[in-house]
Amino acid sequence: MELHEIILLSLLGAFVLLVGVLVVRALCFKPRKTEEQKHEPVFVNTEKAAHDLAEMIRCKTVSHRDKSKEDEAEFDKFEELLPTLFPKVFAKCEFTKVSDRALLFRWRGVSDKSPLVLMSHYDVVSVNEDNWE
Repeated sequence: MELHEIILLSLLGAFVLLVGVLVVRALCFKPRKTEEQKHEPVFVNTEKAAHDLAEMIRCKTVSHRDKSKEDEAEFDKFEELLPTLFPKVFAKCEFTKVSDRALLFRWRGVSDKSPLVLMSHYDVVSVNEDNWE
């Protein structure tokens, strides 16, 4: 048997051994048991949610490519409305107005171990209002 045949057989044997080890480990794998977490039911006041959404929609936060067409007072009205609609958020979170349209709410947890980012926007693009009822 020549050297290159011995090397090929050795590599093939190592590969078969590796696959065998992976199959055996996969078959023996048992996930760690975790404590079952208790979830309390969440109450949603649907009437308040509908009212708050209606109040926010009444603010005409319409963005345009041409900034001169935007109504700054409507954006200000929306931002001033938030603390009245969501006082608990403002009581619990740090609020920062990052720029004209960027609002940042930071809700600190018990640790920084698993941070989470939720993002949204509150502007809309203009439409032809004649087509809407």
